[in-house]
Amino acid sequence: MTESGKKICQNVCGIREKIILLQAVIKNEKTMNMLNAYFYGFYFYFAADCEAEGRM
Repeated sequence: MTESGKKICQNVCGIREKIILLQAVIKNEKTMNMLNAYFYGFYFYFAADCEAEGRM
């Protein structure tokens, strides 16, 4: 995994907690659906690398 890949992985794994916090704050369903789609697209793409890094 490249250095930039590791950095992205750290960011994505950190975003996971932020999204969960945002869900409690954001009431607009359309915005939530958009954020979820955006987040999970990255999450599933990097999940294997994040697990390999022990960050999940």
